[in-house]
Amino acid sequence: MNEQKLNLLILEDNHDDAELMVRELKKEGVVFKWKRVETEKEFKKALSEKPDIILADYKLPSFDGMTAIKLQQQIVPEIPLILVSGSIGEELAVECLKAGASDCILKDKLSRLSPVVKHVLKGAEEHRERKNAEEKEKEHYKNIELLSETAMQFVELPKDKDIYNFIGEQLHKFVGKNSYVIVNSINTDKNILTTRAVIGMGKLSEKVVHLFGRHPVGVTYNAKDKDIIYLSDGKLHLYEKGLYEISLKTIPKIVCNSIEKLLNIKTIYGIGFTKDNELFGTIIIFLKKGAGELKNKQILETFLKQASIAIQKRQAEETLLESEEKYRTLVELLVEGIAAVDKNENFIFVNPATCKIFGYSKKELLQMNFKEILSPEDYQKILQQISIRKTGKSSKYDMNIIKKNGDICIVTTSVSPIFKNGEFKGSFGIFQDITERKKAEQALHKYTLELQERNEELDAFSHTVAHDLKNPLGTIMGFAEFLFEDYSRISKDEILSYLNIIIKDSKKTQQIIDNLLLFASVRKAEIKMEELNMRDIVAESINSLTSIIEKSNAEIILSDVLPPSLGYAPWVEEVWTNYLSNAIKYGGTPPRIKIGADTDKAENVPKGMVRFWIRDNGQGISADNRRLLFEKFERINQVITEGHGLGLSIVRRIIEKLGGQVGMESEQGKGSLFYFTLPFATNTLSET
Repeated sequence: MNEQKLNLLILEDNHDDAELMVRELKKEGVVFKWKRVETEKEFKKALSEKPDIILADYKLPSFDGMTAIKLQQQIVPEIPLILVSGSIGEELAVECLKAGASDCILKDKLSRLSPVVKHVLKGAEEHRERKNAEEKEKEHYKNIELLSETAMQFVELPKDKDIYNFIGEQLHKFVGKNSYVIVNSINTDKNILTTRAVIGMGKLSEKVVHLFGRHPVGVTYNAKDKDIIYLSDGKLHLYEKGLYEISLKTIPKIVCNSIEKLLNIKTIYGIGFTKDNELFGTIIIFLKKGAGELKNKQILETFLKQASIAIQKRQAEETLLESEEKYRTLVELLVEGIAAVDKNENFIFVNPATCKIFGYSKKELLQMNFKEILSPEDYQKILQQISIRKTGKSSKYDMNIIKKNGDICIVTTSVSPIFKNGEFKGSFGIFQDITERKKAEQALHKYTLELQERNEELDAFSHTVAHDLKNPLGTIMGFAEFLFEDYSRISKDEILSYLNIIIKDSKKTQQIIDNLLLFASVRKAEIKMEELNMRDIVAESINSLTSIIEKSNAEIILSDVLPPSLGYAPWVEEVWTNYLSNAIKYGGTPPRIKIGADTDKAENVPKGMVRFWIRDNGQGISADNRRLLFEKFERINQVITEGHGLGLSIVRRIIEKLGGQVGMESEQGKGSLFYFTLPFATNTLSET
């Protein structure tokens, strides 16, 4: 973004606010030129100039941000719009995002502007790249479908249909309306080239005939001239000379120049119909000025190979077998699978790509029915498609193929019916393996869901942290200001009391921050699982809670057996500390706590796991509150207890990272049991 100057449009009635936005972006190194507008009329005009990004205030004297979003979506939906407003409610912000805004920023949070602008521009660029890729893929499939269609039309082309006109018309479809196509045949015995079809001139035909002196169709030339012999390789060539040379200098140069000017010709391409590297026809493509470069050259060459085969078939019946072989060769060169089945869905033709996709040999497939490689559900879909094809319609759909090795392959296919003498004879299809693409789409969908979950989690996390930090920080700031202002008027004992409160709440703040850092690190950290001595870990947790244990007169009863398990000791110690501190805070008076473990021999313990648990003698937790535990940083009974909502969320994240699960059992009036599971230590299974 720093290498290219952006065009920035600011919709803002306050010049000073616009300057603040500009200053903030410049401070972050964003290079841009900008324009400020404030009325709907000015905004519409500025949108027509296609800015790179729009910053819009929501409240304007003449119209509002929602109207601006609607105009942007109507005129330039591809250009991102960011709302920058002094105040905008959460619900209104959501509505604006749904309407098409890329993001919303408050004016008192302009430090977010530059990162958001960069992020939004990056997202818009990625969207454009995906769109361009999709357009290219769409164009590719369109051409492949047209190749399939023309291949079948070549096969079934009526004998009274002029094949040269048909080739010219189909080629004109490939190349586009800003082109002209000339199709020539060559009599190899007499070395005579004859123009067979001229496509694309339309209303200009009469003027060309007038300049030429006759219609160009039927004109003959010497086919041995060096200016066409190079086309015998069957490849598309850029012709660097003009119409005079193409006509083999048989038409006066002044006439050729006049025709080129009339037809507005810019570029000329040539390609030959060949058989055994010998020319038996040519095609000349003229592109008008402004038409751009010739696209899909490989598709054109493939089409011309089809046309070559079709012409040979038409020219002589005795060359039919050779022509068919060339057609099959063409089909076998395609990376897409091509197959034909009879009316009973038995394979009658497959190319190598089909064999590769399906995992069977050609011999195996030609002895199989299409039903054998489909799931029952997909076969029902195929039966419906066959009914459609019997009406003469082509179809395109995805299906799951069961490969020879049992793997599932997802293919997209375009299928056309085969008719002979008005009777349905079978189907002809083109297949493409899209398994990896589908997997990528599924992975992207999974990632999107995970990202959504993380965003929701982050939102709840932010609210909890803000709430939990507010109280101790407020206390610290309050007493610090009081000491600053009234230090000389208060006693030494009062000063020490206030400082003790500040220290106490500072430690509480530090604990919240430590938990925050632990919570963030668990998701990203890569740790090595090791065998744990759970008694030592529990002892460390109890030791760290000595003060509150003594203060509450808590009794802790530890089981004699805590089976060895796998995990990461520092994290597991945090789990026990959370569980123990909660049992003390929420337990009875005095708290009576039991700690124990169950192996997978016990009911409800997964195989290969150890379940560690802690039971208190508290009031228990209601069913409604149990649903909130371990979720989104919730804390139960916040009014009557101390603490913050990070603990159980951290416990859940730690244990899931270590391959286990968390949970609790509770009955009101009878206390609660909190547990977590970890894998057995493999080398100690026999001992436990």
